[in-house]
Amino acid sequence: MGSIWRSQPMQKVQLFIQKDSAHDTLDELGELGSLQFKDLNQAINSFQRTFVTEVKHCEELERKLRFLAEQIARETVELQSEKPPLKLESFCTAPPPEKPLDLSELEAFLDTQERDLRQINGNQEVLLRNFNELTEMRCALKSNMYDETLPDMEISSDDINKKNLLEEGGAGSVGKLVMVAGVISKTEFVHFERVLWRVLRGNLVMKVEPIEEKIVDPSTGEPVEKCVFFIFCQGQQSQVKIHKICESFSARVFNVPETNTERQTLLTQVSGRLEDMKTVIERSSQHRRELLATVNQSMPTWVILVRKEKATYHTLNMFNYDVGRKCLIAEGWCPTSATDEILNALNRATARSGSQVATIMSIIPIDEEPPTFYQTNKFTYCMQVIIDAYGTPRYGEVNPTVFSLITFPFLFAVMFGDTGHAVMMLLFTLCLIFFEKKMGKMKLNEIVFMLFNGRYLLLFMALFSIFTGFIYNDVFGIGVNLCGTAWTCDENNWCTKDPDRVYEFGVDSIWKGADNELYYYNSFKMKLSVIFGVVQMTLGIIMGLFNHIHFRKPLNIIFDFIPQILFMNLLFGYLVVLIFLKWTKMRENEPYLINVLIDIFLSFGNLPKEEEMYPGQASVQTAIAIVSVIAIFVMLLPKPFIQLWQSKRAAKHVILKEASEDVELEAIGAVTTPESHGGGGHGGHGEEFVFSEAFIHQAIHTIEFVLGCISNTASYLRLWALSLAHAELSLVFYEQVLLTTIKSKNFIEIFAGFAVWGGATIGVLLVMEALSAFLHALRLHWVEFQNKFYQGDGYAFEPLDFKKLSPYMIED
Repeated sequence: MGSIWRSQPMQKVQLFIQKDSAHDTLDELGELGSLQFKDLNQAINSFQRTFVTEVKHCEELERKLRFLAEQIARETVELQSEKPPLKLESFCTAPPPEKPLDLSELEAFLDTQERDLRQINGNQEVLLRNFNELTEMRCALKSNMYDETLPDMEISSDDINKKNLLEEGGAGSVGKLVMVAGVISKTEFVHFERVLWRVLRGNLVMKVEPIEEKIVDPSTGEPVEKCVFFIFCQGQQSQVKIHKICESFSARVFNVPETNTERQTLLTQVSGRLEDMKTVIERSSQHRRELLATVNQSMPTWVILVRKEKATYHTLNMFNYDVGRKCLIAEGWCPTSATDEILNALNRATARSGSQVATIMSIIPIDEEPPTFYQTNKFTYCMQVIIDAYGTPRYGEVNPTVFSLITFPFLFAVMFGDTGHAVMMLLFTLCLIFFEKKMGKMKLNEIVFMLFNGRYLLLFMALFSIFTGFIYNDVFGIGVNLCGTAWTCDENNWCTKDPDRVYEFGVDSIWKGADNELYYYNSFKMKLSVIFGVVQMTLGIIMGLFNHIHFRKPLNIIFDFIPQILFMNLLFGYLVVLIFLKWTKMRENEPYLINVLIDIFLSFGNLPKEEEMYPGQASVQTAIAIVSVIAIFVMLLPKPFIQLWQSKRAAKHVILKEASEDVELEAIGAVTTPESHGGGGHGGHGEEFVFSEAFIHQAIHTIEFVLGCISNTASYLRLWALSLAHAELSLVFYEQVLLTTIKSKNFIEIFAGFAVWGGATIGVLLVMEALSAFLHALRLHWVEFQNKFYQGDGYAFEPLDFKKLSPYMIED
């Protein structure tokens, strides 16, 4: 635990790197992952830095890799949709390269692969368009609608009137009946039909037939539903209008022969061409898949290589270039424990590059707040991430993770406490732990990835929930008689407790199903919630003491910690003592503890005899009220005045020091200026102290703490509320779903009831209730616990670490 109690000691270092060995140096440091570099060129635009050309070059390589990754992902989806599903690896014909490519070789290879793949895609798209056009023409030629058409295309005026095919000139003209055949998307057909009807004023006959064959859009690769249409109208003018409308709706129009013999001849030709084109498309697709399979086997290695180069040159852009020494100057942070490892990495880089001058590392004074770094493992990682989500600890600040590793799953268990549900959670967690090596190498989706990273926290949550479930005597909402009952009931159902027996573990099973079960559990869980809340908040105040000692702030110890610990424990610690007194001794007139707490200030020593819980209670409560009020004023008043006195004394000391320096300068004949004293005034000696701001800040801090003690204690009652809700939901599902169907003695009803009960248990109690308890435990730690000591205004240690680079170009 020592490694996460506070941040590891950090030091600021400066590196002098020869330009010819800079790349190898960063490569070694990136593999080590123990040095965070500082940007020394913040005033320079990103596009004006030294290695911007190399960064753009890496981004261009990333673009090519991303294009290839998208093509591989698209082809993988197509292969999965085939029956049976295929894998892209099965099309690989070339072995992976024996030695890894360097950046220049990779660039040439990617250029070739991208050019070939784009050419294949373009040719395949043209082939697919031609294939679709021939397929649509074949569907139009094979249509059964030709059997329903008129035998001749010459019609008289009587036929025209009979068919309601009227020319715009009137019903008396005679013309040739023309046919327009084509294919249109089903989604556009309704609008297409409506426009035709309005433009031609109903003087047309249209017949439609859906295309059953699969047609794929070459641009998107998605299947498209289309249909064949036949339009019969009179006159060339109407035919021209139809063609224009078809063009506007992107409908393809075919010139269909008038005679059946010509149509059959054309159909034979089209079918032959389709077979030839299908063979060409299959060969092209086979070649494309072989190319993508060859690329896919080395894709992760190439992605890592390019991202390493980009990270290297991006880091080099943070360095200053010393023209006189012809070297790069870098500054950064590293743990003091990693000094030897960094020196060894620098020596290896110098040997690799063949540089005549070794890289020099020197430790420089710290002039700013260092980053925060904790050495976590698979047990502590998840809890540290949860704490960092609220705010990264300040350097040197006590880390809440140390105690939250235990208190977080315990408070979760207080709300979730059910042994049956916890055993199911434990089995799921053990599966994650058992397969952790296998799952660690897999690419998981976001939800599974979060559960996998928090598997050990889930383990503690399940184990604590099993414990609290036994304490509550809850197993799927049912009580279990583990140790026998300490109560004896007569024929009238009047129960008496054995006075010589203390129940061994948890709640006596007799309370399950009793008439006053809910009243008993209400009182028990409510008081437990208050006890746990006061203990955890007191722990938070004590952790604040460790921070005050570490940062050497005696004023905070005297005027913050001491009055806070007195106020918290004299009021709410006293409430916990009263709870234990109430549990240990039965009284005829049990007073309400909340009224006792309020009467400490309202009655002020005037305690009625019948409400007295122990001798001398009135005097004790009077002392508590006096000390609590004094503690509030100690928090509020002395600290700002002491800070004002310290500020004036420091300013006086600075003035005397400057005056003595002026005398010395005059003695040697030097000229004093305001700039020689740091710019004049107090600006050169730090921020000026403002009493009003300090007093207001202290007043807000005092009010927040006093009111927070009350509201935070009440907030811990959520432990009682959620625990009670979980138990009642479990009982309702058991009695109203499972037990009701079992009483029916019908196998089908019992099976259905068990299925519903199991689904409700998993969906509601194991998923929704667990998530609710998790969020409430998170709030209790972030707000009620951490606000007593935690600032969370630091920044994390983010070293140059190649091990964190993702080998995937497309993240799910």
